[in-house]
Amino acid sequence: DSVTLAGRGGARWTAYPALRPAEGGKGADLALHESVESAAAGHPMGVAALFKCRFPADIKSLKRAMKLDAAAGVGAKYFGGAAAVETAMAESAADELFARNIRKRGDFVDLAEKALPALVELGQKRKKAVAAALAAHAEARQTLYELEIAHQRSPGIMALLENLRQGLANLVPENFIALYETDRMVHLERYIRALTIRARRAVVNFEKDQAKAAEVQPHAAHLGRLLESLGPGSSAARRRALEAYHWLIEEFKVSLFAQELKTPVKVSAKRLEAQRAEVERMI
Repeated sequence: DSVTLAGRGGARWTAYPALRPAEGGKGADLALHESVESAAAGHPMGVAALFKCRFPADIKSLKRAMKLDAAAGVGAKYFGGAAAVETAMAESAADELFARNIRKRGDFVDLAEKALPALVELGQKRKKAVAAALAAHAEARQTLYELEIAHQRSPGIMALLENLRQGLANLVPENFIALYETDRMVHLERYIRALTIRARRAVVNFEKDQAKAAEVQPHAAHLGRLLESLGPGSSAARRRALEAYHWLIEEFKVSLFAQELKTPVKVSAKRLEAQRAEVERMI
């Protein structure tokens, strides 16, 4: 976990070793950090890089299993094309299984024995979720474009559609495949479709949409403020609680704007307030 370094004149200080992905993408390098937090933050991805280097045949099998069909390939064009998406899915599936803060050979071997058999299965689950999100994302973009053309003389609707377009970009950023773990990825399609349904309904009954939006706005404002308050000293528990708050807001939007899509958990303004209060109590 740490090493003591000696310098001239009897000077001594502590450094914290960690693995990191090697430049060029093959293998891992060993680096020294000035703080235990910095070492812990980067080390898991270095461990994952070491796994990919140690088990190339398994990674190759995973990549073969990530091949997208033609329909999903159409949606992939917004994220660098099918080949780039397939590579990202394989890399992120491996990272999800192998990015661990382990420092002993025995732990490395144990994790390999447990995780390698599940690698392709996780990859397939991930591919299904990504393909669904790609299709929903392409549909959302097309819907927003068509509605913008049809309502370009209505400033209020155009402002709403621009806001939804920005919301879509925030929900599905360019690196979304690497950003979201599989358990979250399986919900992404539903969030995107809720946004599309909202857009279609809003142009029919703008006042009703704005009334519902007013219920979301205070929570979105709280989320923005809490995100700005995060700093290097913020605990991992606080970050997790804040992430949970973010996704509860997305579920709240589904419950308001696209009830037919349903939510896997009960969500209400009261529950959102409780989650916000929990985040604010944490350091």
